[in-house]
Amino acid sequence: MRTILFAQINDQKEDIMSLLAGTGGQLALSDEQIQEINAHLLVRNMEEFAQKFLPEQRGKYAGDRFHTGDVNDKESQDAVGILAHHLEKHAKNQYEVWRPRKSEKAYDEIPGTVCSRKKRIQQEIVLGVQAFFRQAGIGQKNRQAELLIVNISVKELLAHPEKCAVFETYLDTVNHKMYTTEQVAYAVLPEVSCHAERGSIRERFPGSSTAGEGSGPVLTADVERLLTVLGRHNVLLLYQYETGAGTSAKAFAANGVLPYQRAAAALEKHAYAASVSCCYPNLTAPQEGLYIGAAYVAAALLSSGAGEGSVTAFPKELYPYGAQAREDIARAKYGCLFASETSMPGWGAEPHMVMLSSRACRYEQGTYMMIKARSKTKEDSKYVSP
Repeated sequence: MRTILFAQINDQKEDIMSLLAGTGGQLALSDEQIQEINAHLLVRNMEEFAQKFLPEQRGKYAGDRFHTGDVNDKESQDAVGILAHHLEKHAKNQYEVWRPRKSEKAYDEIPGTVCSRKKRIQQEIVLGVQAFFRQAGIGQKNRQAELLIVNISVKELLAHPEKCAVFETYLDTVNHKMYTTEQVAYAVLPEVSCHAERGSIRERFPGSSTAGEGSGPVLTADVERLLTVLGRHNVLLLYQYETGAGTSAKAFAANGVLPYQRAAAALEKHAYAASVSCCYPNLTAPQEGLYIGAAYVAAALLSSGAGEGSVTAFPKELYPYGAQAREDIARAKYGCLFASETSMPGWGAEPHMVMLSSRACRYEQGTYMMIKARSKTKEDSKYVSP
């Protein structure tokens, strides 16, 4: 089951638009064009991801170890070293139940000189991709988890109508005119702003943001535009709000579901509300102060056929739930929610987070529409020539 990731990882590598250049006016892409895209952008495991996207001078991922390679400046050494430590320590899914320690500082509290926002986002993309493959590998019977990485920002993609049109030709080809092995079922969109304006939910390093580089969070208006494109081609958009203290499991324990519902109000009115889901809260990477995006985990679960009540590969974050969170959980299920406390019998001893709900943003008949896992059948596998 294929998932598309809307993130720019390495601007020195090919991206979906550079590979689609010259295809304008085509009604469908050829097999050769699809194969070229797959050769550059499709990954099936962390090693392939590292080979295709991570800078060679920064090292490579080999088996269960991430080697930092030659990194010269102190700032980059700190950033890559932190990520390497995390990957080496947790690559084999050896997670412990996450308990907050007063002696540990989250990176939200560390001065901006340690690492730029852009570098932190890149680290969290790597952690998200790793989380996707770890989670997808659990319970996957004959399914091969695949991630197609566009390697271009959503802002850049949506800024040019001709690029959107060509991208739609790609989606139309793989989702309607080819074998289902090429179909894109899900999309992951990280770093969505919780507000209409810039600044929003995360200010990790006050005063250190860089304007004009297109590196800010994705605005709701752009999410709506992207949803229109994806919805037309039956792709389910799973998005998460930008990582930070405000979207963490700790914040959810205190504030509940309502902040997410308010932020996503516009999407409930969208024509394709049935094709989008808010994934929350973002998970904490143990001991590092980094975050694992909820959308990566939700996409992995859904692509492997899992649904509501499924256990994740990630440890419970034992923050006590306040009255608001408990009340919200007891009401109508909303979005793809990862929880450590549930009223379901028998879950008290479970050491991992549970996907308590998997619902789209469409609200009808007093409830949010449940997301149904997609499966392939022999009938689905018929080939229609472009």
